[in-house]
Amino acid sequence: FAEDFILSGEADVVVHGEGEDTLRDLVPALLSNQKLDPIKGISFQKNGMVIKTEGRPLINDLDRLPYPDWNIFNYRKYGLLPFVTMSKPALTIEGSRGCPHNCSFCSLGYMGKKYRVRSVQSIADEFEYTCDYYGAKQIAFADAMFPLTEKHGLEFCAEIMRRKLEKKCIWVTETRVDIITQPLLKAMKEAGCRRLLFGIESGVQTVLDGVKKNQNIEKIVKTIKICKQIGVQTCGFFILGLPGEDKSATEETIKFALKLPLDLAKFNITIPYPGCAIYQEAEQKGKLLHRNWEDYTCYTPKPQQLPWVPEGREPKELINFQKKAIRSFYLRPRVIFRHLFIIRSIGLKFIIIGGWILVSEEIKNCLLILSIKTKNLLLKSKEYIKNLLSKIK
Repeated sequence: FAEDFILSGEADVVVHGEGEDTLRDLVPALLSNQKLDPIKGISFQKNGMVIKTEGRPLINDLDRLPYPDWNIFNYRKYGLLPFVTMSKPALTIEGSRGCPHNCSFCSLGYMGKKYRVRSVQSIADEFEYTCDYYGAKQIAFADAMFPLTEKHGLEFCAEIMRRKLEKKCIWVTETRVDIITQPLLKAMKEAGCRRLLFGIESGVQTVLDGVKKNQNIEKIVKTIKICKQIGVQTCGFFILGLPGEDKSATEETIKFALKLPLDLAKFNITIPYPGCAIYQEAEQKGKLLHRNWEDYTCYTPKPQQLPWVPEGREPKELINFQKKAIRSFYLRPRVIFRHLFIIRSIGLKFIIIGGWILVSEEIKNCLLILSIKTKNLLLKSKEYIKNLLSKIK
């Protein structure tokens, strides 16, 4: 939406796709008031018109990119998301870009379909630098998935252990269940990997096939069980209200999540993020309820804020299913025990706050039901008295 941003005055220039090479050309041109037309990969306003220049090729050699300068802000005050954070300070590394898969709910297409990976040496160099220079105790990979192959994963783990970096820093990454093998998982555990994040999405095979997830239920179950056996923590991401999912399929997904030996789970409501296939189809068919980007979030308390719902579903119903999924997963005694005394990534403070929110929601719902019943009872009583008085007359 470069044109929207520029014409509304929110931006003078929009950079498309990967920004490193584009910014290197753009900043000097802006500082010296040079023409922007020759710069690839940008949009800007000229004579009242928004101009989009020729696209810039993807960066194939990721090894040449410099490391982030974390010193420009007080990184020790910040943390990652609770389901990612295991130790602090925690910083991120990008080991690859792009994704060869075509999941219809994903908007990462702007990074390209071509999977480009840094060399094992380059990633290990940054890993070591981040641990030694910044004092990081945890590294989280910011990739769509890392590793993508067993071979690259085993090579990376071997390099980490050769440098004995597993003794300095633990790491967390997101990947797919069909990438993880027992030999790879054992190597990852030895190399300091302590938690894996998996996009499970649904517990119904037809729903997974419908959104082109390209993974099967049996493999999900097998991989999560192997992680449990080897001792690597797991977090499962689920999406409720995917295209082609009815109420019974949503129920099935929640039941499936409860059966898996996951340590953490995140239940999102389907959001048609710009760039994903669901958004494009909804826009073409006029099914988008609004374009208020503030409300394009997986966790919203108000039904009217949802920007889209699948055919035959209601916003309030999806929000209720989300609440049910979170309550069902996290209010189990064994899960509470593990988070209090073993995992500890969420912490007692947030567990208490979260528990209070869930309890207060239940109280609020009970009071609402009670008020409705009371109102109906009063109306019936009024009607009864009215009829009784008419008979007396």
